[in-house]
Amino acid sequence: MKKMIIAVAAIMMAAANINAQEKVETVNNATPICYDFNVNMRSLSRYLDLSQDQIDVMEYASENFSNSIKRLERTKEEKRGARMQKALNINLAYAHKFLDNAQYRKYLALMNNSLKNKGLDTLLNDEDLASK
Repeated sequence: MKKMIIAVAAIMMAAANINAQEKVETVNNATPICYDFNVNMRSLSRYLDLSQDQIDVMEYASENFSNSIKRLERTKEEKRGARMQKALNINLAYAHKFLDNAQYRKYLALMNNSLKNKGLDTLLNDEDLASK
């Protein structure tokens, strides 16, 4: 009976420790990072008033960017920022090449808000998006 009580107490202490650690991580990271970045192309094309060629290019760029973001979750923490920056630069290069200036500005604002909402902006320097 004594062994059983000690075992139950040990299990409860382990569970309390795990729960406390989860709360600390949530407090330290005000916005938890979500590595699931999906783009609704229908809404994007309507918002930016894209032609069919632009839709095809942006669909490819968005799919490529989404896959890069999903791979970040399995990347070491010290390399995430550089890889995030590289993926974002590629995505913005496609957008800048195939969108006109007004569309690109709207896309940049939309991308900036999306990254903030997902918590991915914490991986980037503040100047990175502003300089684009």
